[in-house]
Amino acid sequence: MSVIDVETNFNHYSESLFDGYNKILDLSQSKVRTDIAFLEVYYFFLNFVADEGFLNQRHKTEQILYAKLSSDVFAILTNLSAGCISQAMTILRSLFETTIYAKFISENPEIRLNLYSDFSIVQKQRLNEQDGRKDDELKRQYDLIKHKFHLQKQWYTKHLLEIINSNSHYKNKKPSIRTLSLIVGMQKEYDVLYSVLSHAGHGNSILENVYIQKGHFNAGPVYLPYWNELIARIAVNYASKCFKSIMLLNSKENILSYIEYSELLSYKIMMESMVNQNKDEQDEHNN
Repeated sequence: MSVIDVETNFNHYSESLFDGYNKILDLSQSKVRTDIAFLEVYYFFLNFVADEGFLNQRHKTEQILYAKLSSDVFAILTNLSAGCISQAMTILRSLFETTIYAKFISENPEIRLNLYSDFSIVQKQRLNEQDGRKDDELKRQYDLIKHKFHLQKQWYTKHLLEIINSNSHYKNKKPSIRTLSLIVGMQKEYDVLYSVLSHAGHGNSILENVYIQKGHFNAGPVYLPYWNELIARIAVNYASKCFKSIMLLNSKENILSYIEYSELLSYKIMMESMVNQNKDEQDEHNN
């Protein structure tokens, strides 16, 4: 077969695909958005709280974490709607990390709020050095705070090493995200969830049954209610936990009411989605 034959076959293929492609995507996305509408509800809640002004005039780290939380939830929602399940799982891992960070920071905000935000100066200076750019003011700020970090590691590495070395409970632990999860009481969740999400993000065979259906490989968007609802439920669970840790840093009046409502909304979402999933499984069994 020649290159011209390949081009001819591809042109025929693309012409036939374009005819129904957008229609199929619109129908599939509409169904998915219905299945995971509860994730959209929680995303709207996050926007509602932001618009209430609770993050105004707050520490930069609180604002960054909240923006990261909100954008992660939106990105998971968007990827699931687009049939990109493995991409949604990769972002779910990012949300899980943000949840650990927020909880770790909330347990010692006097030190860790500045540690997290100051690390952005290290990252910017690193990029400048790599690109050969010069910024005298940035370099001055960098020189003032660089002693707080292992410069080629994570924002928490040096601080975490100090904790490990001063506490026999963490003896022989590495300054890793797993050790952070242990410190904040989330190690079991880390051991179960993080490895699965990491494997999915790295193209592991964990997703074989998603992309290979009945022996046929599918490289296009994948819409599977079980995966969509499972990922969306996990996202709501950790978004709610992350929200609580961030908001507990805030001393404004009525903040506890918003945390309680978030937990109530999360619980309601979990219960309703599980009921709907059981109903769908029963309907599928009956059919």
